[in-house]
Amino acid sequence: PTWLMAFRRHDSVRRFGRGIERRTKRVLLKTLRVFVKAPAPQDPAKLESIHKILLLRPNYRMGNTLCSTPLIDVMRKRFPTAMLDYLGADTTAVLLQNLSLDNVYVVSRSQILSPWRSVRLVYRLRRERYDLVVATGNGSFTDMICMVVLNARYRMGSGKWAEGACNIKTVNTDYCHAYDLPVEMAKLLGADCRDRPFYVVSQQEKDKAILRLSEIGFRNQQRVLPFVALFVGGHRDERWAVDSWEGLVRRLRAVGGEGG
Repeated sequence: PTWLMAFRRHDSVRRFGRGIERRTKRVLLKTLRVFVKAPAPQDPAKLESIHKILLLRPNYRMGNTLCSTPLIDVMRKRFPTAMLDYLGADTTAVLLQNLSLDNVYVVSRSQILSPWRSVRLVYRLRRERYDLVVATGNGSFTDMICMVVLNARYRMGSGKWAEGACNIKTVNTDYCHAYDLPVEMAKLLGADCRDRPFYVVSQQEKDKAILRLSEIGFRNQQRVLPFVALFVGGHRDERWAVDSWEGLVRRLRAVGGEGG
């Protein structure tokens, strides 16, 4: 219902919900640290017999998923014969469909109402017996749970959530830009890594985009004209003010010319 959506999106309700979520996770984290023994640290330069890898980013935000894409290339080049899987979210899995992954598993918010689906997913992942599990973000409670339950020989992560769950940890990344984290992780593995996320489109998607650009006047004969697309973000409380966006547009027009 419309009234329920409006209630859920109200700023006060969202702040209250986030507060409860943070406090609950802190309590659960402290409890886990009491009962879960921290694994012995491992040298990332001496990883052996890596046949199965799982990348973790069960997050519903497009940007967070895209920020993990450089690590897909890193793992594929560093371990070319290994099976490379990814655990993401149902809302962002489409961003990964053209990348070099063997399997993409997803979590969904609807699993809260059907917890047996979560149990079934965890059982399936645990049955794979991954040799290396990597939390591609700055760590989360979900990442830690996966690390502990899947019990891989090598567990790589960063941030406070990695304490007690990972045996390969990056440097303190509390103030690290999201683009820098994959680079830092790649360094631990002795590999190079691009410092920007990327998105691979299929030929069908490319053709459709070119057609759309032609329809709105961004194609001149056989050439697509240079343009900039701005995405304001999906979370209202994390967006720039309107005048900030307008100022950015004016600066871009000044750089690219009135026709840009």
